[in-house]
Amino acid sequence: MKKFIIFLFLFVLLFSLFCYAQTSYDTPNEKEYYSGKDLEDIVRALEDIIKYEEAIRAYFLENNAQLFASKDDALFNNLKNNPELFTVLENNPELFNFIDKNPQLFVNILSDEQKLQEFIFSPFTFWKDHEWGYGDGRASININNESLFNSSSQKEENYTVQLWKEWGIMK
Repeated sequence: MKKFIIFLFLFVLLFSLFCYAQTSYDTPNEKEYYSGKDLEDIVRALEDIIKYEEAIRAYFLENNAQLFASKDDALFNNLKNNPELFTVLENNPELFNFIDKNPQLFVNILSDEQKLQEFIFSPFTFWKDHEWGYGDGRASININNESLFNSSSQKEENYTVQLWKEWGIMK
């Protein structure tokens, strides 16, 4: 009886592994998915990623559709390898004001791996030392004429302002 139970257990285990192996989990990467689709499909996919109020999201995507029309390999690889970008955009909707002013600049940043890394991480490195804000769950970031982001150090703030002035986002 003991051998039968062990045999039955092993049979069920192997059968379940066999069934699991038969299930296809192939999903195309972002470039394959977007390359065969038209711009409206890309915009619809991005609507799911960027979760804002319906009116704000529709306004942004409608006015910046050309940002996502590129078939450039670098653009798709950079978006795929840097999912933090969507977190930064989702948590800081005020960045869309800068993107709206100069969408081509934003495409240039997305296409350059080094600039994209600086865009994502440099202005926001102070988050690791601060607690997240209360309320809607995002860190509070104030933008004024003197500094783009509140920073934990003057050196970091100066670097951020210099970087964004160089890219033409700030004057």
